[in-house]
Amino acid sequence: MWPPDERAEMTKALVAVGERPDDMTLYVNILLLRKDKEVILVDAGFGPHKNQNWGWLADAMDTIGIEFKDVTHALLSHSHIDHIGGLASGGKILFPNAAVHVLKEEVDFWRGKEPDFSKSHRTDDIKQMIKNVRGSFDTLQPNLVIHKDGDQILDGAITIIAAPGHTDGHAIFRIKSESESLLHVSDLAHNHVLMLENPNWFIDFDHNPDAAIATRKKVFAEIAATKERAFGFHLPWPGLGVVAPNGRKGYQWIPASHRWDF
Repeated sequence: MWPPDERAEMTKALVAVGERPDDMTLYVNILLLRKDKEVILVDAGFGPHKNQNWGWLADAMDTIGIEFKDVTHALLSHSHIDHIGGLASGGKILFPNAAVHVLKEEVDFWRGKEPDFSKSHRTDDIKQMIKNVRGSFDTLQPNLVIHKDGDQILDGAITIIAAPGHTDGHAIFRIKSESESLLHVSDLAHNHVLMLENPNWFIDFDHNPDAAIATRKKVFAEIAATKERAFGFHLPWPGLGVVAPNGRKGYQWIPASHRWDF
């Protein structure tokens, strides 16, 4: 539990931007990219599991004329169920033609003899989670492509960057097109206020909070200086924006404007 003064600061930060501290939404944004004939999925949501409505992903893809079989690459930032669940279910690969790109540290952690959760504040069924992730990796094994930090795919269009802390092999992705770039920050932030207002605040799901904090500070400082656009898996739809200094010791999320052209 956070001490009372920290909880008060969190509440203050949320209320200041009109958010309810007792009812916060955890957004899920799945990024789909096209490069020439390649179709790239970045994480895949929960998947068709009990009590999870996954039909929206298929519906969204259908509206732009893309079927699951058309996806040629899937980037896996890490293996929590809301990211890996949509890649494999019931012993079946759901995107059968997609190479699944993941950092070696992530696979090694979950397949290790005793994955280390000693620094995590998680209180859920860790043994069952480990079993589920291992099962997903077993299913995905024919499609797995193992990477190291800094590896590039698709002629340099995407760089896979190690961002440890949330999990051992947590990755973020820099996506480039000509002179433009976008940094997919994966799970560096689960809320558009809290983890920016004070990067020292963390979520119980972080496997190693100290490492997650260090990574978050490093990345936020970098993109706040360069003004590179970012995409957040758990930030308010459509997940696009920039990170900027807030004039105190932290940052603020400035969402990108969006419009529909008909």
